[in-house]
Amino acid sequence: MNIYQLIFIVFAFILTLIIGFLLGFRFGKNLNREQNNFEVSLRNKQSIKEVENTNRSLRDIIIAKMEQLQQKTNVDFVALAIYDVMTDEIRWRLAIGASNERYKRIVIRMGKGIAGEVVQLNRIIKIENFPYDAIGDSIEYPIILIEHLRSVLAVPVSFQQKIYGVLLIGQRTERVFEDIDEQETKNVGQEIAKELERANIYDRILHEADLDKTQSLDQQLYQNDFIQYLLRKQKDSNKEKKGKIEFEVLDQSIVEITNDVQQTLVYNMEEIFTILNQNKDDQTNVSIGREGNYLLIEFKSNHSILSTKETFGQLYERIGQIGGSVISYREEGGFHLVMQVPVWSYQNPL
Repeated sequence: MNIYQLIFIVFAFILTLIIGFLLGFRFGKNLNREQNNFEVSLRNKQSIKEVENTNRSLRDIIIAKMEQLQQKTNVDFVALAIYDVMTDEIRWRLAIGASNERYKRIVIRMGKGIAGEVVQLNRIIKIENFPYDAIGDSIEYPIILIEHLRSVLAVPVSFQQKIYGVLLIGQRTERVFEDIDEQETKNVGQEIAKELERANIYDRILHEADLDKTQSLDQQLYQNDFIQYLLRKQKDSNKEKKGKIEFEVLDQSIVEITNDVQQTLVYNMEEIFTILNQNKDDQTNVSIGREGNYLLIEFKSNHSILSTKETFGQLYERIGQIGGSVISYREEGGFHLVMQVPVWSYQNPL
């Protein structure tokens, strides 16, 4: 082996070491980056899972407290309503012992109904013999009507001067609530408020009672042309022996509907009542609420109709022209019709 061969071997060895070092450094850097990305991804997934678990556990905690309250007070019904100051709306979110889920469609404004009064006045309200000792008309108490309650007690869900909503217990028979019932409900209401505060999910619900803001809401409801029409129709139907009409208003934002839309509703309702209420034995129940972006008006009648589409063909066409829809069908013992009107035709969308 001469000197040139030796130099070549040494040079090749050194070059191999350098290449190996560079490749090892690059591989190690990529491996470290992948490991960091994996750890970040894992932390993100864990964070998301923790948030989901927190939300689930919050709901579970509140439901558990409501179930315990139901057992302690021995009532038929327990419900929680949440107040949102940004929209000035109160909605029933959770219920124990509900006969159905219609309570979720109820929209209440400040000062209206039992929940609106509790939030506005920040005090406990009891009605022990509905509707006889209720203040105002019974249609202002949709939660009591749809759950067929006779006696209710409602307390503020509040913590550190913040109003989060209303906790209500109810009985479907007449009952006088004792002081212990009131105290138990009040305690659970405070516990729920603390859970909501701790979860930090209702930061924008910072309400201070504004008594002047809704002082004329009662007048607005009864001055509403649509409500006036229903009250008048209810009275005239009984007087003229054309059956019975009962109605409930689940969405009190109906006061914001423009006069043009109200007149359109009245025109179409008149056609429906003319068909459904002809005899003294006819009975029609009307429910007015909200579902998604639509005002929903639901009719249930014991009146028999041979062909729903032929009978209400013009109604289908008129409601369709404004972007709404009508569903009607015969059912055992009567007839069912649901009319949906898009809220974007209102002056103040809900």
